[in-house]
Parts: sequence; C-alpha cells; structure tokens
Amino acid sequence: MSDDRLDLVSTWVRVLSLRTRLLRWYDQEKRELPWRTTRDPYHVLVSELMLQQTRVDVVLPYFERWIVRWPTVGDLAQADEDEVLAAWSGLGYYRRARSLLAVAQAVVADHGGQIPADPAALRELPGIGPYTAAAIASIAFDVPVAVVDGNVERVLCRLLADTRDPSAARRRTVEEAARRLMTGMSDDDPDAVPPPDGLRPADWNQALMELGALVCVPREPKCPLCAWQRSCIGFRSGLAAELPRKKAKKPTREVALRMAVVRRGDAFLLVQRAERSLLSGMWELPTTDEGGTVADLRAVVAGLIDVSVDLSREPVRTFRHTITDRRITVEVHTAVIAAAGDAVAEERPGIAWTTRSDLRDFGVSSMTRKALARP
Repeated sequence: MSDDRLDLVSTWVRVLSLRTRLLRWYDQEKRELPWRTTRDPYHVLVSELMLQQTRVDVVLPYFERWIVRWPTVGDLAQADEDEVLAAWSGLGYYRRARSLLAVAQAVVADHGGQIPADPAALRELPGIGPYTAAAIASIAFDVPVAVVDGNVERVLCRLLADTRDPSAARRRTVEEAARRLMTGMSDDDPDAVPPPDGLRPADWNQALMELGALVCVPREPKCPLCAWQRSCIGFRSGLAAELPRKKAKKPTREVALRMAVVRRGDAFLLVQRAERSLLSGMWELPTTDEGGTVADLRAVVAGLIDVSVDLSREPVRTFRHTITDRRITVEVHTAVIAAAGDAVAEERPGIAWTTRSDLRDFGVSSMTRKALARP
C-alpha cells in the first residue's frame, strides 16, 4: 500500500514507541468496566452491541441487568423477543437487540452454544459486521486483528494528520495504520515481527479505543494528557481539533405528532408497531402520523378498539423528542372509557391494556415513556 501518511507507522522502531507509550497509559488509566473483568465472549458480545452509538454510562446498568437475567448465550437464545425488547427499552436503536437475540440463537443452533473465535465465522452471524467481529475476536480470544470504530478512526486521523474528507481511501489508510500498529505487518514489510512487549491484542485494541473515548475526544481534545502527543502530526500542525473531517450533517426536520393516553380503570392502551417500520415490534401509545389532528388521533384509537373516545381537546402535556435527523414535538391527549363491556375488553393482536407496574414487561419506546412520565 502506497500512502505517505503511513510513514509514521512504517517501521517497528516507531511502532514500538507508540505501542509502549499507549499500553503503559492504558495500564494506568483504563476505566474499570464490568465487561473488562472477564474474557467471556458472551459478555464482550453484549457490551459491544450495547455500546454501538450509546455512551458507556448509559450502558452500564443495562449490561448488568442483562447479564443477571440472561447469564449465558444459551439463556438468551431461549428468550422471547418481547422480553428482549423490554429489557432493551430506553437504549434505542432496537435493531441491535434483535441482532443480539438472533446471534444467540445462531450460536446455539450452529456452533454448539460456543461463540466462535474466528473473525470470519463471527461475521457469518446475523447482524455482526467487521468491527464487532474484530472486537469480539481480539478482546475475548486475543486474536491479533485490528478494530476500527469511530474512536480509533479519530485518533489515527489525528495521529497521521489525514485531512481528507470521508472516503474509501481515507478508510483504507486508517485500517492499514491500525493493522500495522497491531501486528507490525504491512504490505511493504510482510515479514515484520511482533514487538518485544508481545501483541496483547485485547489490551491494545481497548487502549486505542480508550484513548479516543477519554483523551482524543471529538471536541477540545486533551492533547497535554495524550501518550502520543509528541508523535501526533495533527497536534504538531495545530489541526487536531479539526480532524477527522466529517460529512455535512443532514438538516434536522421538525415533526409534530399527537399521542393518546386512553385509560380504562387502572390500565391504559398500548399498540405494537408494525414489522418493517421504524422501531418495529416496539409498543407505544396510539399515535398519529406527522401533522395529525385531534380528530385523526380519535380515529386512530377508534380503529384499534372499535369505540369512539372523547379525547381532551387541548393537550395535557407537550414535550420534545429527537430521533436521528428528526426533532419531534409531541402533544399528549387523554381519554377515559368505561371499565367494562364492548369490544374494548377483548384481547387483540397488536394491542394491549397494561398498568404502570406491568409496563416493564413491554418493549416500550422512549417517546412513550416520556409521554407517560408523571408531571
């Protein structure tokens, strides 16, 4: 591979210096996290999927509850999807929860309940991409394969002062730099040998990600604290805070919705989102399409329970909620209907009556949780 930016990581003299400094920093400064207390590949799998696009402090209680409830991959494989979504509720990006369940089932069905160590075999599992496969293989099994997540890409773009916009070429440079730092192997030097400190694949990959999470942060990087400051071309050229270059963000779209809290005694109505829709399979309060009126909301409820309800004309509360590129204004209306009789009392697919104490049994969207929050 020909790329002048890779000169910094082209020989073991330089690589050994970078590795020694970073591993020393990691040994002293790493966070004590529950998935780091074991090499159990199931724990690594759960943590990696939970951590995608989610902060560590948010994940911690979810991870701990999850491992108590489903301590092994075999336990998870026997779980019901509704149980899994309910346990995931509030973490967002619910496709990850379905992927985790599907992986557990595939591991039991195809691998005798043992998560494979081979990155190629891991990538055959549902929902497991190159990053997650490399992370599990290296962290759980010490396989010397480099990982490249957002933190690693940011660190290496700054280290190499790669000022290019996001592109396949920039990605290849970052991946090659990560590989050289991990193994010492490059396209130009296929016979290079590991450094004297050993590869330490699990620690190395976590150290690189930890540097990005704690020091080489997106805004206002803490360069004086960085183990790589004196080698970082981005720092020396005054460009660190500007890198890596990013794609222009999609403009945020303003959306207005209405939700209904329909009560029958102590219970309220929930509806399950259709498959192949956003948040498919999740439970939520009856909700209009974008821009829906009170009359539209009344029609939504009537279509669910065959009973016309008298919704409050004015919202009882209004709140804001953001999902990716949409900023949503939600107006919540209420209605109370008779506690007995008519079609309201029937159980139907896709609708449920539940109480606050039983809400934990449902995979409920965070927007619904906000709507139900006590004032």
